[in-house]
Amino acid sequence: PGDHLMVMRRTTELATTCAGQKTPAYGAEVGAGFPPFFAPLTEADSLYTLMAGLAYGLRGFNLYMAVERDRWVGAPIDPKGRLRPLAKKYQALTKALAETRFHELVRRAPVRLVIPRSLRRLARATHAFGSATPALFHVLGHGLRESCLEEGYCEGEAPPIVAEGYLRAFERSLSARGVPFAYVGGEVLDETLREGAAWVICPTVGGLKRELFASLRNAARDGAKVTIGPSVPDREGNLRAMTSAHDARGLEIEPLDDLARADALVAKRIEELALPTYPVDRLDVYVTVHEDRAGTPRVVFVMNPTDDDVTVRVGLPGAHSLVDLLEDGHAALSK
Repeated sequence: PGDHLMVMRRTTELATTCAGQKTPAYGAEVGAGFPPFFAPLTEADSLYTLMAGLAYGLRGFNLYMAVERDRWVGAPIDPKGRLRPLAKKYQALTKALAETRFHELVRRAPVRLVIPRSLRRLARATHAFGSATPALFHVLGHGLRESCLEEGYCEGEAPPIVAEGYLRAFERSLSARGVPFAYVGGEVLDETLREGAAWVICPTVGGLKRELFASLRNAARDGAKVTIGPSVPDREGNLRAMTSAHDARGLEIEPLDDLARADALVAKRIEELALPTYPVDRLDVYVTVHEDRAGTPRVVFVMNPTDDDVTVRVGLPGAHSLVDLLEDGHAALSK
C-alpha cells in the first residue's frame, strides 16, 4: 500500500505536467522483473505497478526488460524468445488498451496538491543521509518525513516535514471520499491549472516565491478555490525575510490545527464545487475513472494493493455496467 501511494503521487504529477504541455505522459522504463541484487518482486508486483501507473495517468509505456537476459529475473519472455505465462497477461492488457483507445482518454482531477519548488530544494538541502540521495528514498516508497533533518529552524519548524504533513492530511481526506486529485509541481502551476483545476491546495510553510504566490492569486481570480496554509509566509522561497508581505487577497488560509479540518473542508468543497466522487467502502482500495473528450466514462481501474482478496462496493455515477477487459467478466451496476 505504501508503494501504491508513491506511484500515485509521482504519476499524477507527471500526468498533470504533461497535460499542461499538451504531451502524453509516457513511462519510458516500466520494468518487468528485477535484477538479483534488488529486493525480489513477484510477477504480480510488476504488472500491478504498470497498471497503477496507467490508472493515474500514463498514456503509453515501454516494457523494460520484456526479454530476460543475464542478471535479470522475472521477464515475461525467456532468452530464446518463448512466451512465459506472464506474457499473456501483458498481451491482454495491451489489447484492452488498444480496444478502448486508452491513449485518447483523460483522467479528470479537479483538485491539485501543489509542491513548491522551493520546498523540494530545501528538502535536498536538509537531507539527512548523505550519499543516499532523496531519489533513493522515493524509490523505496518514502518521503520527506523519513529523509529530512528534523531540527527546528525558520521559527522552530522543519518546513519539508510540516509541508508533507499538510498535503498528506488532504490526500487522506480526498481519498476517503473518492475525490480524484493530482499532485503538481509549483514551477508548472500556470500551465497545469488550465486543465480543469477547481480547487488548489498549497503548503506555504518555510517560504514561497513571489511568482508562485502570484500564480495562486491568478488561479483564484480565474474562479478556482485556492487554499494555502498553515499561514501566509513571511519569507521568500530562499528563506530570506520579506521586505513586504505577500498579498493573500482571494486566498483561503487554512492553519489545519486540527486534522479533522481537512475532512470537513473536503466535504464542503464536494458540495460547493460539485466535485466528482468515486467512493469505495474500503480505505485500502482505490478507483480511477478515465473519460473520453465528451466526458463519458470509458475505463475504470479498481486497485487493491494488499495481498488479500477483497469484495468492495464502488460508486460510479453514470455507469450502467462494467466489462472486465482482462478476465472476460461482466457485471451490472445497481443504481
